[in-house]
Amino acid sequence: MSRLMALTISTTPGDVCWLSRLSRLDSRLFAKVIEQQSVDDRWRIQFFRISADNKVGEVESFLRNEKSFRELRTVKSSGGIIYGTAVVMCGRGCGIEEAGSCILRGVSTGAGGEVVWSFIGTGPELRRFMQRLSERGIRYETRELCVVKPNGGLTSRQELIIKAALELGFFDYPKKIHVKELAQLFGITPATLTETMRKAMKRIVKEHVTLAGSLEKHDEINHTS
Repeated sequence: MSRLMALTISTTPGDVCWLSRLSRLDSRLFAKVIEQQSVDDRWRIQFFRISADNKVGEVESFLRNEKSFRELRTVKSSGGIIYGTAVVMCGRGCGIEEAGSCILRGVSTGAGGEVVWSFIGTGPELRRFMQRLSERGIRYETRELCVVKPNGGLTSRQELIIKAALELGFFDYPKKIHVKELAQLFGITPATLTETMRKAMKRIVKEHVTLAGSLEKHDEINHTS
């Protein structure tokens, strides 16, 4: 049985993609498609988030005049964040339609017109997808390709401690059990328990980020630095 893998690639689709056009408007902008659903072969409903900072007016004008959109709705929040939905016409030039049975997990803007895609699929499925992109002459850069681990990459000890902490109410508010009591259950010191849980939580978060696509805040920092 083929292992499930996560793939993140970047490409520069040019004018066939509204995200690429938006990123060229200002390199400090960051946009991410949070969710999308296919309507038919050409149209998709997209729910997106744009960090516009002090460019809210320009971004709103861009969205209103975007010819690939219909039924656009936007809401502004504090900090220059724009949330929106639209029915979007996706051209065949970007290559995303070659993904086949791979699951698209996220789409976001990169630097200089780049668009970053994150997928989940088996190794053979992802290799076929990349081969089809190459056959069509679509240039891309592989940012990450890794195995999705069913337990988040935890050791058996870490998994046992995290599960016990969850079931006994360590993560509840107020806590039903504290570090000292939890450590006593495993016959270890509170310091050892704390360090074990810290490493486990770090692995869990990294695995979640791999599954969900690039870390949004990290990408925003890269764009504004």
